[in-house]
This record gives sequence, C-alpha cells and structure tokens, in this order.
Amino acid sequence: MLAVLWLCVMGFACRDAATLARLCEVGCDAGAPNMLGAGAASADAGRVCDRSQSTPLSRRRLDVLLLVDADSTNGPWWPPVRAGLELFLRGLAGSGAHVGLMRVQASCSELAYVEPAVPIAVLPDNLEVLMDAVPEAAVESNSVIPAIGGALRYGRAWAREHPEAQVLVVVLTDISPGACDGAYLDYPGEINALIAAAQTGDPSIMTHLIGLGPVAEFTAVALDMAVPLTLIGATPTPEDVEAGLQIVAASATPCELVLPSGTSLAAETELTATDPTGSERRYPLVADSAMCEGDDALYRADNDGGREVLRACPDLCERLPRLTDLAATGLCRAP
Repeated sequence: MLAVLWLCVMGFACRDAATLARLCEVGCDAGAPNMLGAGAASADAGRVCDRSQSTPLSRRRLDVLLLVDADSTNGPWWPPVRAGLELFLRGLAGSGAHVGLMRVQASCSELAYVEPAVPIAVLPDNLEVLMDAVPEAAVESNSVIPAIGGALRYGRAWAREHPEAQVLVVVLTDISPGACDGAYLDYPGEINALIAAAQTGDPSIMTHLIGLGPVAEFTAVALDMAVPLTLIGATPTPEDVEAGLQIVAASATPCELVLPSGTSLAAETELTATDPTGSERRYPLVADSAMCEGDDALYRADNDGGREVLRACPDLCERLPRLTDLAATGLCRAP
C-alpha cells in the first residue's frame, strides 16, 4: 500500500486529487493506468473485491418431487391426469429443472417412502422413466399421510445435498384418506402439521397440493390446511392438469442467482445480462428486499444451504428467465 501511495503522490497511477483522496479507502480506481497488474482490486473487510472482473452466474434451479396418488377413487379422471402430467413434463424439459417421482402406495410406514420410485434428475433425460412409473389406470393406495411424510423427508435430505436448488414437493391427490390414515384422529391437521414443519424447517421445503376429483369434497377437507392448493375439477382435461402444474412450477421457480464457491457480494456488485433484444443491461444491488419496490434490481440473500445468492426484486424476477449471459461485476474473494 505504501508503494501505491507513493505512485499516486508522484502522479503515475492516479489521475487526480479526488482519486488520490479515495485511495486510502478503496485503492486506485479501475480507470487509472494499470501500474499494479491486471484487474485493479480493493480490499473490503478482509476480502479482495474486483470491480473490473466479470464472473458468470447460474440461476438457482428448480428440483421437483412429484408425489402421485393414483388411488382407485381417482379412476374416472386418472387417464387425463396422466396425460396432463406428461404434457407438463415435456414442456418443462430443457428448462434445467430436475424432477423425481414417488407414488402413494398401500404401505402404512413412512419408511417405505424414504426413496422415490424415480430419483430426482434433469429433464428430459428421465422423462420416459418418469412416465413408466405413473400407472396408466388408478390402483389401490391407502397411505396419504405416511407418503407425504416420506416425500418431505426425502425432499429435505435432497435439499441439504443440493443447496444450488430450490426443492418443491407437488402432491397430486384427491385428498381422501386411506386405510392407513385412519390411525390419525385429525387427518387434515396431520397433513397441515407435516407440511408446515417442512416449510419452516432448515432447509425449507416448499409444498403444493394439486386437488383432483370433486372440488366441493376436496375443499371441505382442505379448508383447514394452510398450504398452497390448486384445484382441478372432477372431469379435467389433460390441458387443465398441465395448466395447474405450470402455475405451481411458475410460483416456485426461484429468482436467485448462485455465486461461485468462495465468492461474496460487494456493495457495488452489479448484474450484467443480455436481454431478448440482444442489448446488454446492468442491474444494481440494493440494500435489501424492502428497497425493491419499483426497482429493477437485486438484493443480497442467503439460501437454505448458507451460500450467498443474488435474489431478483419482483420486477426483475419476471424478466429473469428471458435474460442470458448472466454475470456479476464486483464480487469479492478471500485474499
């Protein structure tokens, strides 16, 4: 630092008095002649924050675990449900989403659901395997509560191992209790407690119910559940099922950008990206989510894995899927 100060005093490295005055605080600015090597950097709380370097970023992906309740009571509407599920999965292919599948079965033990029928993996590589695991006709299944408990347990374990992903458990069910569920005095309350514990746990697991069958009967049971719910009528078309699943996936798609390991955000971090017109855009970092209103910006956040991320404000979140060449300037690294 003494050498840098000497160079600045002699007028070789910094261009003016204002720059010199800033030197003690942040070092020579990026516009000065590069007397100190490529990428002039500043020290910030023990970190080296390079304002000249652009670091590629990746979106936090969506990992979906489908819990499919092909109960015999779903018989009349199961074929369009299966067809709609396939339409949804084909539409999701290529988005970077990972999908796995569990089935509600006859076992009354939650331990029977610690592993999925199809492990979570990227689409479309496992599309055929996923559809092979979905029965073409309704079958007997009588363990909704143990199945949900097992699916959430698996989802939490997966999230711990994959902090770069947002985990979503989607339950397709007519919500009618099976024989195993008779052991619970408060059937809706038990489901609600399981899902609430998963949502408030660490890591947090998002859960959404897709209601199949008679809407009135489903609503009567689901009124006590403080969980997201999308209802599909008693005689759905494949397109109805696909649309319901698309709404769920869109509501859960994370608006977060994952920082590379070993990096963190500086106060002057910016996102650079290419918009659909091919123009480069720059998006600033604001202090927190409270400053997002009316601002096309991002803010600092920690995901459930404790890794620092950039989270898009709502205005930018809507456009984020259409942006390419995502990168950050001003990231910090340990010296």
